[in-house]
Amino acid sequence: MTTSRDLIPTKLAARIWDTLTQYKQKIEHFPQTETCELLILDRSIDQIAPVIHEWTYDAMCHDLLNMEGNKYVHEVPSKAGGPAEKKEVLLEEHDPVWLELRHAHIAFASERLHEKMTNFVSKNKAAKIQHGSRW
Repeated sequence: MTTSRDLIPTKLAARIWDTLTQYKQKIEHFPQTETCELLILDRSIDQIAPVIHEWTYDAMCHDLLNMEGNKYVHEVPSKAGGPAEKKEVLLEEHDPVWLELRHAHIAFASERLHEKMTNFVSKNKAAKIQHGSRW
């Protein structure tokens, strides 16, 4: 649905065009070819935010996980089949994976995490049993 507010940039552009056309007719040596462009932006929607937002593994973790500072709490299924247990993960200097990937682009970090997990599962018997045929 188009509102009157949505039409403001269009109306402004039309008014400027009309004014310049009238001005052009009154000035004898006004350039006949276009010499520049005027860009009119509607800033009611912030279009710069996606450009300035970081696309790092660190930013992705803070965007997608319910983190408090550098702490993430997640639920792990109980081995006995009971209620899930809550585990805390601290993303800080003692974690070599965090140190390696925190400033990496999310596409690279995602690929690297997949490689690390695949490598871990292939070398760890307990992980092979736990994950079965998923890896």
